[in-house]
Amino acid sequence: MRISKPCRQCKVYDCKHKIAGRNRAKAFTRDFQIEARSHVRHDSLVESGKAGYAALVAKKGRLYAGRKAADYRRSNPSDLEQIVIGWLDEIIGTNKLGNGLYSREMEVDEFFVDFAYKNFCIEVHGSQWHEKLELRQDQPARDKRKYKTLTSLGYTVVILPESDIRSGEAKEILIKLLRGSK
Repeated sequence: MRISKPCRQCKVYDCKHKIAGRNRAKAFTRDFQIEARSHVRHDSLVESGKAGYAALVAKKGRLYAGRKAADYRRSNPSDLEQIVIGWLDEIIGTNKLGNGLYSREMEVDEFFVDFAYKNFCIEVHGSQWHEKLELRQDQPARDKRKYKTLTSLGYTVVILPESDIRSGEAKEILIKLLRGSK
């Protein structure tokens, strides 16, 4: 008994059309997708991302879209966030499963913070996002509103600029702040 259906073009079960389709599907690997995407202009990807996020906001609402974006950032941390994750695991420690004893992309009021531990909100400021504001002129005002809200809720906001993370100065700041709060 055959499970598959015959080809729509030639009405044969194992025709050259179906075999070619299976071969194309096998060739469409993750490596192929990464290579193909590398040829797309960055600004095109940015515009596509904005359009996708706007469509999700229109369909499901801002809160849902923000949570989905936070889920993505949790599973795909930037290189700067990976450095800070290593430091936090070293300074604060991990549980039996190897997970950090801090929160990542925690929702506080209408905002998401990069890292949260006790009453500290730790924000990683990459130069690409927080200094080059051609596409995000509203970012400084949004950051100011975010930090004011977090402070009013009793959090101490720690901002780690990219230059301090790359030089290692940020690790010393975290050691002083977090080891004293254990």
